[in-house]
Amino acid sequence: MSLVRQDKLAVFVDMDNLSVTGLETVLSRWRYRQTPLTLRRAYGGLDKLKGASAVLQRYGFHVRANHGRGTTDVLLTVDVMDALHAGLLPSVVAIASSDADFVPLVWRLRDAGIRVVGVAERVIANVDALTAAYDDMEWCDEFVSAPPVTVNAQAAIPASLSKSEQAPVHTSGPKSVSVSSSAPAPAVPMTIPTQAAMPSVAPVNVRATESQTATAKSPAPVTLTESDLAKARALVNTLQPWLPDTVKQLQQIGSVLRERNLVTGNKPLHTHFRQFPGVFQVMPSTGAARMVKLLKLP
Repeated sequence: MSLVRQDKLAVFVDMDNLSVTGLETVLSRWRYRQTPLTLRRAYGGLDKLKGASAVLQRYGFHVRANHGRGTTDVLLTVDVMDALHAGLLPSVVAIASSDADFVPLVWRLRDAGIRVVGVAERVIANVDALTAAYDDMEWCDEFVSAPPVTVNAQAAIPASLSKSEQAPVHTSGPKSVSVSSSAPAPAVPMTIPTQAAMPSVAPVNVRATESQTATAKSPAPVTLTESDLAKARALVNTLQPWLPDTVKQLQQIGSVLRERNLVTGNKPLHTHFRQFPGVFQVMPSTGAARMVKLLKLP
């Protein structure tokens, strides 16, 4: 995908042919990339729009219900063409739908000099038709890894240090040490005690010390109550199929859990899994959580 952060993007969503999870996945991806969204419109039947209401409201979409089966495509197309002739469209437009009904609209936008991005779920889409029509594709069910971060390990010398405070570096010859002339250090005679004068030190049992340290650092085992296990079991059953030692992407399961009222409130999604240690493992353990692993069936 070649969208960059500076690309302004208008989004038109056909909820009749796109899952809530797929839509949330791509919207989260764009938010991570800091892609600015201008027009945000969603179309579909009342049932589809109601099921996606949480996601659409969170991302500020204007919603339009269709007037019967088959009219969603007409509504979306009319709105896009109205925005085109009113000069409201940015240079990039995204059409989110897994079918190929909007290919003629894509051609019309491209004739107007607009770059068109398709949003679809690969497992149910006509991949060849969509790839041929759109300039770029965003696949909802395709994991996109974060770009690598390059860290410059070379530390610069602060400019505030004066030349007299910077120690000189010599590649050969004896080492030199710069000493401030304003505060000379007095010479202190040093007396090295003989072996007879050295105090005796009792031997240390290294193995016993290491054992005690390991025991002190080991966390106490967590025993989940039957109520906790029931909650964990509900999460697993909702996200079936989910086998032990397999992972789920957090950005792809949030809407499903919210629809079933298994996740409520504004807490980050990963906190709901962290409360069941031994059943789930949130990864990575530090930093931004991205996935959760099922360790065993509750």
